[in-house]
Amino acid sequence: MRSNSRRLSHSCSLIYLDATVLGVAHVAEILPALQRSQNKSQAQNDAKAEVDHQTLTYLAELQDEQMTELKSITEILHNLKNT
Repeated sequence: MRSNSRRLSHSCSLIYLDATVLGVAHVAEILPALQRSQNKSQAQNDAKAEVDHQTLTYLAELQDEQMTELKSITEILHNLKNT
């Protein structure tokens, strides 16, 4: 009975070892796909960040132009009021 227990223990250890080796091999196959996916995601994030930056820059410049125009209109109205 004792030797059957040892065989079972040894067998379980081999199964666990095989599963571990297969798991590592499986992970090694998946890593390149995960890296490509991460690279693609990063590229999309970079492109979105660039578009966001361009949009915010445009809006800031537009606001500056509008403020300059508003100051000019305010000055004209002030001059007309004092005339």
